[in-house]
Amino acid sequence: MNILKRVLPAVVLALALARCEEKEDVIIEENKLPEAAQNYLDSHFQDAAVIKVVKDREGLRNAYEVVLEKQIFLEFNRKGEAESVKSAQQLPDSSSLLRY
Repeated sequence: MNILKRVLPAVVLALALARCEEKEDVIIEENKLPEAAQNYLDSHFQDAAVIKVVKDREGLRNAYEVVLEKQIFLEFNRKGEAESVKSAQQLPDSSSLLRY
């Protein structure tokens, strides 16, 4: 019984931490993005249609991945701030994209 008292809390803690480490990707509608991300897309990519939006949940942290037509890939943090912009083609006014 004494061993159980010592081992059980460690097992519960390990399971809780494992649950926090799970990664869950969910496809969402564009209007479910944080407002700042929506404004960013409207300002910089108004001519590129949104193909897919993924809410990327890793533990307690949320992030968003957006795929636009013309192979443009963006990543936003939970606040909707742009963290990454990638494209195989020239980006519009790329000097100011991450300073927004």
